[in-house]
Amino acid sequence: MDGVDGSHDNLPQINYSCESDVSTLSFHLGYMNFHVIDSTPYFGQWTKFTWVIGDDGTIDYFINDELLVSSEAGMAAPLFGTEATLAIRGRSVGTTILNDDTVVFVPPPDYDLTLHEPLPGIAGGPNSFQVSECTFGETVVLKYSLKTGTADIAGCPGIYFELDSPKLVGSAVANYFGDAWITVPIPGVASGLTVHLQAYEKGTCLISNPLEYTFE
Repeated sequence: MDGVDGSHDNLPQINYSCESDVSTLSFHLGYMNFHVIDSTPYFGQWTKFTWVIGDDGTIDYFINDELLVSSEAGMAAPLFGTEATLAIRGRSVGTTILNDDTVVFVPPPDYDLTLHEPLPGIAGGPNSFQVSECTFGETVVLKYSLKTGTADIAGCPGIYFELDSPKLVGSAVANYFGDAWITVPIPGVASGLTVHLQAYEKGTCLISNPLEYTFE
């Protein structure tokens, strides 16, 4: 892509124009990286937009003279499956300012592993959690939380749990068929309790879908 540093070629892209043509091609675990591709006469240079949803639903923004756009540095992004107004403020040649508010739909992210509901799913005894599409021989770690959120994964920069302060459930090594079975006792007091779970491969940083489950 002309004008783009090759070190950024792996980032997903959006198109931005004065007609409010903004579309997200990739969104991963609460943080977005993308390029702004300027094909309009309103900009005299590449512009960097870094944004975050405020508590009142507004968006704070910062502008620098760069092409790379990133909210990776500790900034939140809209929840998956929701819409948010992305307020873009661009600087053009001279003193002309281009303002544009665009509604962006945030699609669910793609996941590498599949975490299934526990069997038998009943508190008061052992339960088995299957994680499929794993890498043979890799250690798969399962975490849980009582709330959703965002948490770093040690040793996996740029990959995040969609859990708040996750705690360890257990781990297992993936078999030849790409399945890891994690079996742990679930106490009877967990009956009726809703938990949020997510798994990842320790050696590859592949991550599963988040799973919400209420034990019987």
